[in-house]
Amino acid sequence: MNVVSAASSTGSIDFMNMLTQTWFLSAIKQVLGALVVLLVIFMVIKPTIKTLAEMKPPLPPPPPPKLEKPEEQLALPEPDTSSGVRLEHVQQITKDDSKKAAQVVMNWLGSEED
Repeated sequence: MNVVSAASSTGSIDFMNMLTQTWFLSAIKQVLGALVVLLVIFMVIKPTIKTLAEMKPPLPPPPPPKLEKPEEQLALPEPDTSSGVRLEHVQQITKDDSKKAAQVVMNWLGSEED
């Protein structure tokens, strides 16, 4: 049996020597990169997704106003009827309610000016 004497290590690590090693610098860069990715995920992406998830859908548009009386609605002839029938119908509407007919014409003229 041969007994060989060797210097015992006290367990101290030479930090200055480790800082100059290429593998150590590469490991530090990877750890810092992972920390940056985690910070971006938890400080930017997660709050953005949470805010988007809490957003309420837009409200539907309000229904068009309904006329109070059914007789206020103008009964229009079918589009495929002859022009003579349509002209007679429009003349009857004008005789019945001239203010409403004038308002319709004013709306038509106002929309053509735009």
